[in-house]
Amino acid sequence: MENQSILPKLKSSLVNNIVDALAFCTDSHVFVYEILKDTVYVSESALEKFFLPGTQFSNALKQILPFLQEEDKVKFLQIADIISVNNNFSSKGIYNIFDSDGLPCKIEISAKTITDNEQSYVVGTFQTVKENLIPTEMQAEHDFQIAHDKNHSLNGFLLAVSFLTFTQHNTALSVENELHEMLASACKTQETETTKVYELNQNAFLFMNLSEGNANSIRQIYNDLRQEVQSIELATNYQYLFTLAAGGIVLFKETSDMSSLSQKLMFALHAAQEQKKNTLYLFSNQNYVHYTHKQALENSLRLSLKDNAQDFKLFFQPIVDAKKAIQENHEVDILGAEALLRYQNPKGEILGANDIIPVLEKSGLIIPVGRWILLNAFQQCKAWNTLYPNFSISVNVSHIQLANTNLVNEVQLALAKTGVNPKNVILELTESGIIDSYELQSYIEELTRLGLQVDIDDFGTGFSNLRYIQNLHVDTLKLDYSFIHKAVIGNGRDLKIIEYVTKMAHDLGISVCMEGIESYADVEKLKYIEPDRFQGFLFGKPLPADRFEREHFR
Repeated sequence: MENQSILPKLKSSLVNNIVDALAFCTDSHVFVYEILKDTVYVSESALEKFFLPGTQFSNALKQILPFLQEEDKVKFLQIADIISVNNNFSSKGIYNIFDSDGLPCKIEISAKTITDNEQSYVVGTFQTVKENLIPTEMQAEHDFQIAHDKNHSLNGFLLAVSFLTFTQHNTALSVENELHEMLASACKTQETETTKVYELNQNAFLFMNLSEGNANSIRQIYNDLRQEVQSIELATNYQYLFTLAAGGIVLFKETSDMSSLSQKLMFALHAAQEQKKNTLYLFSNQNYVHYTHKQALENSLRLSLKDNAQDFKLFFQPIVDAKKAIQENHEVDILGAEALLRYQNPKGEILGANDIIPVLEKSGLIIPVGRWILLNAFQQCKAWNTLYPNFSISVNVSHIQLANTNLVNEVQLALAKTGVNPKNVILELTESGIIDSYELQSYIEELTRLGLQVDIDDFGTGFSNLRYIQNLHVDTLKLDYSFIHKAVIGNGRDLKIIEYVTKMAHDLGISVCMEGIESYADVEKLKYIEPDRFQGFLFGKPLPADRFEREHFR
């Protein structure tokens, strides 16, 4: 090997640098032992844990020997003798030594010789062997199976806890290990004759009782752990703060296997973790069924996307001229349509936006689906414009798309592919609170420069407020269905709010579209406010393109 002839020619300072560089690449301590000179080069990290003379020291065997416990001194010297006569030696072993505090500990040493005609070296790593204070998840599965085979149905509980550490500075590996041991010890305090604790992964633990206990038992352990964690925070002078998430399942005549229960337990733990604060979540079968349904839907949506999105469909709902609709003959003049996403599931059922958009947004699938919507809505607009040149189509844009894609580039690409006239395309943006008004306005300015119109959708819900009317230079405010519905059935106060919002928008040169119009009684209540557009079931439900043409185009 080429590198075998390099090391002997290196100066000691350069060897030290190489050792430190290698130490940066591993959590273990690195060493190089020059056999003929009996000199050791060791990474600086080792000095924190072991009372060594320095990063480089001679007469190495004699200086290392006192750190070894008596039972391993002979074994160590035997290995040293073998190395001195064997130029092709490798070894991995565990040794009992004393650390820098004089306390006994175990280390694992992995070493291999590198040699050529001039010199021989031993290159290797060593690290402290972690003493398992707590048995592993594999042991938990074993213990569960024994109890399950013996009793067939089990009573008690399972509790999974996860500690999330917050700190303002990088944590050294030794400190992370120390914190982990403190958390493990805190969990150990909750063990009883019937409640056992196991380690799931780094800073996550499982409590299992297969003979007794209920929801109150779970709550008691969780609350006690909270107290233990506060003690750890105090002991570290609040340099480290912890969030404790926990998910629990009560077992009553339980016959399920460990695999099935683990899935439910992880669901409960993740539900607690999503709260991003100290939370205990007790398993609910109703919520779990809802969760598994969402997971199945997400998988189905993902598969459909891979299959050219063939199960996704666009429906269209008419948007009409409100000024004509409020006249006595209630003339309907369709100005355009809103493109609404639908999905046909494997059972043939058509699912609406309320069912699929949250799943698409949470999974990130809304990004590729959003591209599909832009392209297909623009294509439909282009087709209808051959007969109706001024007909417009409105397209909703998710806040996930705004935050995670270059929307302007996406729109430019869809415009180029379809050749639609930009003036007939309206993008509906929802003020989500995730993107601040200045960034949102920047998007709006770039989109309007492309010739598109931009509306603010669902105004009156979520984060939307009057400040955005002044800050965002948009074409239309779409007042949300719930906002309108509350006004037309209310005592007049909500109607006044809509009146003031509409007047303010008009004073700023912004049009107003009112959604959710279901009857001419709604029209009568709203007509004095003089909105610009109406949208709702009164004028037409969302329909596929072919049916929309038959029912609304003459």
